[in-house]
Amino acid sequence: MMRYNLSNITSFVTLRQEMDYIENYLAIQKIRFGKRISYQIDCAAELESMFIPFFSIQPLVENAVEHGILNKTAGGKLSVSALVHGSHIQICIKDNGIGISKNYLEELRNILQGTTLRKSQKGVGLYNCYHRFLLMFGKNIDFSIES
Repeated sequence: MMRYNLSNITSFVTLRQEMDYIENYLAIQKIRFGKRISYQIDCAAELESMFIPFFSIQPLVENAVEHGILNKTAGGKLSVSALVHGSHIQICIKDNGIGISKNYLEELRNILQGTTLRKSQKGVGLYNCYHRFLLMFGKNIDFSIES
């Protein structure tokens, strides 16, 4: 994990490399938090060699754990999937954590779209992930966040 973290942040990795890193991260969280966290990772075999921006999914997974699952007394479940839907590829991070308030969700969406300037450290990881994908794939992506 340390070697992966020290890689060049401007580089690209295969989806399989990013998923392996996520698997390692979640295994550590599972050791730390035991029954409070469970997870499932699914990646379609035909997508494993696809290149994506370095460190572009793991921060989203970390947000789901830190802000969603661990803020829930009983913990929760997280799923990460990369699937093909017709001519589209969908990478989805889902959790059953505490959710996001309507106001904060709207603020995050505005930050992502650039209609609101970041006034604090809120949404920095989410913003960076979105913009890494945007730089690589242009307008061919749809990046959404729901509660």
